[in-house]
Amino acid sequence: MISNIASNAQGADGITRDMIKLTLPRTLAIITAIVNQSIKTGVFPDIWKRALVKTIPKKSNPNELKDLRPISILPLMSNIVEKVVSQQLLEFLNVNNILPQKQSGFRNGHSTATALLDVVDEVLSEADSGNGTILVLLDFSRGFDTINHDLLMSKLSH
Repeated sequence: MISNIASNAQGADGITRDMIKLTLPRTLAIITAIVNQSIKTGVFPDIWKRALVKTIPKKSNPNELKDLRPISILPLMSNIVEKVVSQQLLEFLNVNNILPQKQSGFRNGHSTATALLDVVDEVLSEADSGNGTILVLLDFSRGFDTINHDLLMSKLSH
């Protein structure tokens, strides 16, 4: 997983992917133990939560703030734990057949293109059968901005 991390950006802890890769023969067992302990105990150190926010331009000559896109650079250990948890969670969901068949998000081999193809296929199939179709589209791009995070965490914990 460490080798598959594309960015060599330095997080708040000052550690880069290349630094870790150079030490892997000696540190892999230690890193694995730290990651497993974090998952087992549910403890995610504060330094791993601290992001360095940098801006990158959306276009070649940015003139306004809206022309910039913020990116968050998290410590490498944060990324490693995230990838391990993601892999384990997706494996659990797939093995137990929990995800809906047509869900495209967060699944290998699925994308917005496959989701769009599914919708078009459904609409065309219904049209071929002589049926009409109503399509309702909702924009949830700001959906998590208004969530009560304490309530969400309580529900997830329950």
